Amino acid sequence: MADLRADPLHWVTATAAPCTSLFKPVRVGQPTDLGPDPTNHADPDSAWWRHERLHRLSLRDHAAATARYAAGRDRTQAAWLAAPPTTAEAFAAADELEQAWLDDLVHAGLPDRRPRWLRSLWSGLDDAAGLAVDPEPSAQAGSTAAVAS
Repeated sequence: MADLRADPLHWVTATAAPCTSLFKPVRVGQPTDLGPDPTNHADPDSAWWRHERLHRLSLRDHAAATARYAAGRDRTQAAWLAAPPTTAEAFAAADELEQAWLDDLVHAGLPDRRPRWLRSLWSGLDDAAGLAVDPEPSAQAGSTAAVAS
């Protein structure tokens, strides 16, 4: 999405899943390092792949998973729309929030409600990418209060 008024501002997720992502403000004059471009192999240094773990875990029960972090996502998005942070600040904050949301989902242990054929398909894609969708929670994981940030 682009706002081309006085100070041009673009809003991007830089992910495969806008429904589980934050739209972050990007200004042409404020480049930020998102790590290596994503390939078909998971890379924790790539912003795209860091988010992809949250996305794929959320797909197991989309409604229940997104309900756990949607309010925090929406509050953050509203605050950024009212007063956009720098591009670097937004991407750093999104990384922290998304890691907290991922940690919460891992701890929640939500059941996988997808049909068997779809679980099998995604399992094959995860294996081919070398992606552990159920990673250990980060060392920074705290209470579920952190996900409401």
